[in-house]
Amino acid sequence: MGLTVSDAVRILLTRTANEGALPLELVSGGEAHDIWFRAKVLEALNDTRPNVSDDEAEVHFAQRRAAASRRAGDLKS
Repeated sequence: MGLTVSDAVRILLTRTANEGALPLELVSGGEAHDIWFRAKVLEALNDTRPNVSDDEAEVHFAQRRAAASRRAGDLKS
């Protein structure tokens, strides 16, 4: 189509502002989403892996954010 990401985002935001909602083609069927969501909840409830503490999760994601920032810095060079 030849659109940049910026063009696509601008079009999406303009349509959303004009129509007062997301464009219909971006909104999936409610029933399909409900089925998917319920399956994900059951998957999480049946997960037998040990729980992770808040502190462990924060350290893990801080490391991931730092790595992503480093990669983004490398791309700018």
